[in-house]
Amino acid sequence: SLRKSQSVGAAWKEKRRKAREHRTPFNRRRPAWLDWDEPEAKYKLNDGAAAIRFIFEKTVEGLGQRYILKELQKQFPPIGPSGRWNSSYIQKVLSDRAAFGEFQPYRFTEDGERVADGPPIPGYYPAVIDESLFHRAQTSKEKRSKQKGPSSQFVNIFVGLVKNAHDRQPMHIQRTTRIRDGQTIVDRRLVSYGHLRSIDGSDPVSIPYEQFETAILWRLSELKPSDLISSAPQNDGLDSLQQELEGITKRLSELEEALSDITSKQKPQAIISAVHRLEQQRDDVRNRIDKAKALRAAGDPLREVCSVFDLLADAKEEERNELRMRIRGKIAEILDEIVVKPEKHFGRVWVLAQLCFGEQYNCYLKHVAFGPGYLAEGVPGDFDLDNKRDCRKVVFASIAAKKSQADQQGFCGEVPDSVGQAASAWLKIARSQMSKGSFRVVPSKIARFVEFLGKNTHLSEITDARWNEWTRCLKNEIVTQKLEFSTARVTYSRAREMVRWLVDEGKVEPIAALSISANKALT
Repeated sequence: SLRKSQSVGAAWKEKRRKAREHRTPFNRRRPAWLDWDEPEAKYKLNDGAAAIRFIFEKTVEGLGQRYILKELQKQFPPIGPSGRWNSSYIQKVLSDRAAFGEFQPYRFTEDGERVADGPPIPGYYPAVIDESLFHRAQTSKEKRSKQKGPSSQFVNIFVGLVKNAHDRQPMHIQRTTRIRDGQTIVDRRLVSYGHLRSIDGSDPVSIPYEQFETAILWRLSELKPSDLISSAPQNDGLDSLQQELEGITKRLSELEEALSDITSKQKPQAIISAVHRLEQQRDDVRNRIDKAKALRAAGDPLREVCSVFDLLADAKEEERNELRMRIRGKIAEILDEIVVKPEKHFGRVWVLAQLCFGEQYNCYLKHVAFGPGYLAEGVPGDFDLDNKRDCRKVVFASIAAKKSQADQQGFCGEVPDSVGQAASAWLKIARSQMSKGSFRVVPSKIARFVEFLGKNTHLSEITDARWNEWTRCLKNEIVTQKLEFSTARVTYSRAREMVRWLVDEGKVEPIAALSISANKALT
């Protein structure tokens, strides 16, 4: 019996040697996306490989398992032992290194414990994806793990990232609705979880979500690659880790060889303990190698956020949620946390937001400040919102006071009936609510709109039909190259803001086309 056991063990050892040295398959066990070719005695990719690639690619794009599962059920026949797609199988696939061809042989110890038999064998299976994509998927999956909650109809692209500086509680979206002119208006605000649960000492000041999202994405789009230099290729220590792994693997082989040469049933405990310690060290080093490879494999998520954000402006309604999920996934790769310090002055909310970047970047903190008609990279002074003393500082009192004073000096009274005079009134309001740099280009855009309508035209003549004529005029000037598309887009948007104000003031009847974005209206 002992001789038979030794003979079988030697046979398996020889098969593993051939597999390691010549990539010779030593059995027909394989992942579900591979078939066994009997005449050629080798593995081949089957139709399921396309689904495996889809899982990894969509994970790297930042999409979650719920979305991936739904699309798999639509697009691909199921593979795997259960005969149907499910979340647990997706999770298993994403962790399976066989996807890029790697195979880890195992053996059983005398105690019946299943342990790795030497290092993994690269290139053993036909690869469905490359190793770089595998590691990028691990990074994306790890970052998404802190995004709690399902993806609802509305996608919060900062879910799990935002924390209140005052009470250190996470910020949740609170949704309210109101009826205006027969239409349902949805308001979303970021509110401290502590305030929602009536926890003593929680911050009651809420933040308008749409304004917050615009400010953060603007700040990210303003960053240059040099602002976020990835430190991974220089400082990840991958080469030294791989050398360390080689040393551990060599030492393990020597100890295991020594154990196999001992014929007595009682193995030396010192050697067994040393093997266990080295196996733990080997597993730890492998995990660190995987993380280092993932950092090297990561692309430029900041650039991807900006490119997807550009697509979002022109996307159809049914495409918007998928794009927002992609943005959410990429932002989770860039940022570890966003700390917000909201303040309320003169009945308006002002916010200082601190962006905390991941460990793969040399950059740690960037700030953005926003409020009514105000958007800037930061405010005067140095702030670290992880510092309690900085959190207690009042940031916006003087800015808010100046803004309030400017509002009081802006237009007040009855709106004139002519287009020209109404435009002058609206420009006074806009100047009081916008920064000097932002307002600089507004008068020329409104002047073009006034010229189109006629400055003496009565406001009652601004109708759906007249607005559509204005839109066609801008489109024609784009086609004839009299206007750049970007200039036409800003002109359209500013004119729309003015007309919306006139509608709110009751001077113009509601115009349905005002709900259409500039990108959609002009293309």
